Formats: sequence, C-alpha cells, structure tokens
Amino acid sequence: MSSASGDRPRRPAVFFDRDGVLNQDIGYLFESHRLVWIEGAREAVKAVNDMGYLRSS
Repeated sequence: MSSASGDRPRRPAVFFDRDGVLNQDIGYLFESHRLVWIEGAREAVKAVNDMGYLRSS
C-alpha cells in the first residue's frame, strides 16, 4: 500500500473536542477572553504536545 506522505514514519494523533471537554460550553464562543478552561485541560494539551503527537481540535 502506498502512502501519500511517501516513506515518512507515521505519527500518532490526538483529536480534542473543545466545548465541554477542554473548555466550558457557553454556546457560540467568538471572544477569546470568555474562554474558561476545564480543570486539567491545559495540562493534558501540554502533555500531548510534549509527547510529539499531532493534534487537532
């Protein structure tokens, strides 16, 4: 099977949902100053970044 990325090794990825998982769901959020992180969410995102995972939100 051929890969679109050629011979580069694959990296694991993490997909985070935002509302209700990383931050409090307050409806449509369009002002960054209204974002309220859920306890431990920032640390979880940092841990994933530090492990070298690809990520998407």
